[in-house]
Amino acid sequence: MPEGWSAPLSGSNASLDHLVETFAHGPHRVRKDEESYFLSSSHLDACATEDEAWKTLYGIVDRINRAMAVTDPSFKPVEVAGLIQVDASGTRRLHVRVAVGVGLASSSVVRARGVGLVTRADGTVEADTPRPSFAETVVALQEKEEPNSIVSEALEQWALPKTPTSLCKVLEIIRDDKGRNWDVMAGRMAPLLGMSKRQAIDEVDRCWRSLQDRAAVGPNARHARLKGRQHSNPMSLHEATGFVRRLLEAWLRDRI
Repeated sequence: MPEGWSAPLSGSNASLDHLVETFAHGPHRVRKDEESYFLSSSHLDACATEDEAWKTLYGIVDRINRAMAVTDPSFKPVEVAGLIQVDASGTRRLHVRVAVGVGLASSSVVRARGVGLVTRADGTVEADTPRPSFAETVVALQEKEEPNSIVSEALEQWALPKTPTSLCKVLEIIRDDKGRNWDVMAGRMAPLLGMSKRQAIDEVDRCWRSLQDRAAVGPNARHARLKGRQHSNPMSLHEATGFVRRLLEAWLRDRI
């Protein structure tokens, strides 16, 4: 069995640097070595064969890309650039496959999260274990609830281009999880959004109706003909995207 595995990553420097900062303490870690970026993982190290390692690696990077799509609108998906095997003698072997995109389709300065120190009442000083980033917890949530969980389904829809249809599907997934009724869902999400129940109900209704309305979001509206009345203050597609992102993040935080 190999002693361990790691994987070089490719993508924009800004996105890769953000991963270095974000995935620093959990089971999946991204580090920068000179001008290259590498992913290491306890899940990878548990793999006994190259095929198992490739499958595990693609799954990890896919989940990372989906998590980052929620937490950082500017994040561009990264890809696997290879697989490095380290044997018992310390020999490193690079395995390469034909480039396959995973996940969502000058050197930057990295703001690495440091490890703080805590002074106890008795005067002893201990390292303060950093809390995992939100993106790390979303990846862990996907791994906990897979396969085919509603979390993975919602993140899969969010990873698609932001169209009225894809946004409606995210709303429907959250609705079905929170009560199968728009008002019930909105009421349960209200405290997570920092809104009153009435405000949340109104905003969910405004978003949902706007996504059906060609006059509000353009010719790609969910329906060719608006069902029901037009909202008096419809959201633009940009505004609706921001609201659905906020709702999705609050829903994920509630499941962690």
